[in-house]
Amino acid sequence: MGQTAFYLTARGRATQALPLGERALAVIEAALGPDHPDTAVHMRNLAAIRQRRRT
Repeated sequence: MGQTAFYLTARGRATQALPLGERALAVIEAALGPDHPDTAVHMRNLAAIRQRRRT
């Protein structure tokens, strides 16, 4: 899901990428916990998607 969200965002489809990015973060956070480094990476990716949606 995270890779698909990245792909869509890179192609200017951040609105479609947002739900996938949110779901990817939820899955990673549930699996690894909120303090895991991979969770932080997914949080950063979701922030980038949200930022691209605004522009």
